[in-house]
Amino acid sequence: MFMPANVSAADPRHALPQRAYQLQRAAAALREHASDAQQVPTLRATLAHVHETLDLLVVSMQRMAHAVADWCGADGRNVDEDAASPEARALRWHLGTTAEALRD
Repeated sequence: MFMPANVSAADPRHALPQRAYQLQRAAAALREHASDAQQVPTLRATLAHVHETLDLLVVSMQRMAHAVADWCGADGRNVDEDAASPEARALRWHLGTTAEALRD
Protein backbone atom coordinates (compact mmCIF):
# COMPACT_ATOMS: atom_id res chain seq x y z
CA MET A 1 0.00 0.00 0.00
CA PHE A 2 1.23 3.46 -0.84
CA MET A 3 0.94 6.29 1.66
CA PRO A 4 1.20 9.77 0.13
CA ALA A 5 4.13 11.81 1.37
CA ASN A 6 1.84 14.64 2.47
CA VAL A 7 -0.09 12.40 4.90
CA SER A 8 0.88 13.30 8.45
CA ALA A 9 0.86 10.91 11.38
CA ALA A 10 -0.10 13.95 13.47
CA ASP A 11 -3.47 14.01 11.69
CA PRO A 12 -5.64 11.68 13.81
CA ARG A 13 -7.47 10.46 10.69
CA HIS A 14 -4.24 9.14 9.22
CA ALA A 15 -2.09 8.29 12.25
CA LEU A 16 -2.88 4.58 12.30
CA PRO A 17 -2.35 3.86 8.58
CA GLN A 18 0.79 6.03 8.62
CA ARG A 19 2.24 4.03 11.52
CA ALA A 20 1.34 0.76 9.79
CA TYR A 21 3.10 2.03 6.66
CA GLN A 22 6.20 2.84 8.73
CA LEU A 23 6.08 -0.66 10.18
CA GLN A 24 5.83 -2.10 6.67
CA ARG A 25 8.89 -0.12 5.61
CA ALA A 26 10.82 -1.25 8.70
CA ALA A 27 9.95 -4.89 7.94
CA ALA A 28 11.16 -4.44 4.36
CA ALA A 29 14.44 -2.99 5.65
CA LEU A 30 14.80 -5.91 8.05
CA ARG A 31 14.24 -8.32 5.17
CA GLU A 32 17.04 -6.65 3.20
CA HIS A 33 19.59 -7.52 5.90
CA ALA A 34 18.13 -10.85 7.02
CA SER A 35 20.33 -13.05 4.84
CA ASP A 36 23.60 -11.32 5.75
CA ALA A 37 25.75 -13.96 7.48
CA GLN A 38 27.71 -11.20 9.21
CA GLN A 39 24.54 -10.39 11.17
CA VAL A 40 24.43 -13.82 12.88
CA PRO A 41 26.11 -12.52 16.08
CA THR A 42 23.31 -9.96 16.43
CA LEU A 43 20.43 -12.36 15.84
CA ARG A 44 19.71 -12.97 19.52
CA ALA A 45 19.10 -9.25 20.09
CA THR A 46 17.26 -8.97 16.79
CA LEU A 47 14.97 -11.84 17.74
CA ALA A 48 14.21 -10.21 21.11
CA HIS A 49 13.17 -7.02 19.30
CA VAL A 50 11.02 -8.97 16.84
CA HIS A 51 9.30 -10.86 19.69
CA GLU A 52 8.52 -7.60 21.49
CA THR A 53 7.22 -6.12 18.25
CA LEU A 54 4.95 -9.12 17.68
CA ASP A 55 3.60 -8.78 21.23
CA LEU A 56 2.86 -5.11 20.59
CA LEU A 57 1.17 -5.99 17.31
CA VAL A 58 -1.06 -8.56 19.03
CA VAL A 59 -2.24 -5.92 21.48
CA SER A 60 -2.71 -3.45 18.62
CA MET A 61 -4.89 -5.90 16.66
CA GLN A 62 -6.98 -6.54 19.77
CA ARG A 63 -7.39 -2.81 20.38
CA MET A 64 -8.41 -2.26 16.77
CA ALA A 65 -11.04 -4.99 17.13
CA HIS A 66 -12.38 -3.25 20.24
CA ALA A 67 -12.36 0.07 18.38
CA VAL A 68 -14.55 -1.46 15.66
CA ALA A 69 -17.03 -2.53 18.34
CA ASP A 70 -16.92 0.93 19.93
CA TRP A 71 -17.39 2.56 16.53
CA CYS A 72 -20.43 0.39 15.82
CA GLY A 73 -21.96 1.58 19.09
CA ALA A 74 -20.87 5.19 18.58
CA ASP A 75 -24.34 6.48 19.46
CA GLY A 76 -23.88 5.21 23.00
CA ARG A 77 -25.60 1.86 22.52
CA ASN A 78 -23.81 -1.37 23.17
CA VAL A 79 -23.85 -3.32 19.94
CA ASP A 80 -23.68 -7.08 20.20
CA GLU A 81 -21.80 -9.05 17.58
CA ASP A 82 -24.96 -10.10 15.71
CA ALA A 83 -26.24 -6.52 15.45
CA ALA A 84 -23.01 -5.20 13.88
CA SER A 85 -22.87 -4.80 10.13
CA PRO A 86 -21.38 -7.69 8.11
CA GLU A 87 -18.41 -5.49 7.26
CA ALA A 88 -17.76 -4.71 10.93
CA ARG A 89 -18.07 -8.37 11.90
CA ALA A 90 -15.67 -9.35 9.10
CA LEU A 91 -13.18 -6.68 10.11
CA ARG A 92 -13.30 -7.76 13.76
CA TRP A 93 -12.83 -11.39 12.66
CA HIS A 94 -9.79 -10.50 10.53
CA LEU A 95 -8.27 -8.45 13.34
CA GLY A 96 -8.87 -11.26 15.82
CA THR A 97 -7.42 -13.98 13.62
CA THR A 98 -4.43 -11.77 12.85
CA ALA A 99 -3.85 -11.30 16.57
CA GLU A 100 -4.09 -15.07 17.12
CA ALA A 101 -1.66 -15.78 14.27
CA LEU A 102 0.85 -13.27 15.64
CA ARG A 103 0.48 -14.73 19.14
CA ASP A 104 1.10 -18.25 17.84
